[in-house]
Amino acid sequence: YLNEALTLEAIKAVEKSVADRKPFYLYLAHYAIHAPREKDDRFYQKYVDAGLKPAEAIIASMVESMDKSLGDLMAAFARLGVADNTIILFMSDNGAPRDSPPNLPLRGQKLSPYEGGARVPMLAKWPGVVKPGTICRHPVIIEDIFPTILELAGTSWRDQVLQRVDGQSFVPLLKKPEETTSDRPFVWHFPHHYSRQTPFSSMRVGEWKLIYHHVDRRMELFNLATDLSEKNDLAAHEPQRVRELAVKLAALLKDRGAQMPTDKQSGQVVPRPDGRQD
Repeated sequence: YLNEALTLEAIKAVEKSVADRKPFYLYLAHYAIHAPREKDDRFYQKYVDAGLKPAEAIIASMVESMDKSLGDLMAAFARLGVADNTIILFMSDNGAPRDSPPNLPLRGQKLSPYEGGARVPMLAKWPGVVKPGTICRHPVIIEDIFPTILELAGTSWRDQVLQRVDGQSFVPLLKKPEETTSDRPFVWHFPHHYSRQTPFSSMRVGEWKLIYHHVDRRMELFNLATDLSEKNDLAAHEPQRVRELAVKLAALLKDRGAQMPTDKQSGQVVPRPDGRQD
């Protein structure tokens, strides 16, 4: 099974680094749990015997397969004597697809602008620094992993990288997860059609979330502190906040050179959230 094959190869690479007395960086991105959904025969039958439908049992076997992969890696670190000197970051890249049950109470699923599409958990293991069972409620984004790893390794992207880096190191949050952070904007930009999802740009600042739908230029505004399920659109009640966030989102998109889609009927480029096209 692919998860097991990739894990075996990963362990071999770690073993070689340890034997050569060299530090290692292992990036392991499993295809599971993702289409095509294929059962792991090591675990599938017990879920069928437990009463799950075949499709459910397949997914359950894939989840356990991925879980076993991480367990096997951690066991290898312990066997090789590097467990106390190895940092592990574990996360998903997006929410569940549309043909899977939604992650309630979150609204939406993979590709959507709502929290069910973008909000995922992340786990971190840093022996001697991150206390087991600690919970950090401050958001980070996947772009943050790159500068974080460089800081953990004792260097800085500013010393090593020529291109622009959008992420920020979350090492301070690993050390002090209870500390508050500034209202840093998080931006998602999806300027194309895919499956049933239409183009959008969205931004979260603090607990406020603005969504700009490119097709009809519609804005949605949600307060995630009081409305995690994004059921209550406040755009009509908070026009000034919508405008302020739209201007901020447009400036960030322009600053990063983000492309906007073209309206096929008019032939015109869709304006950014502030109404500008320059």
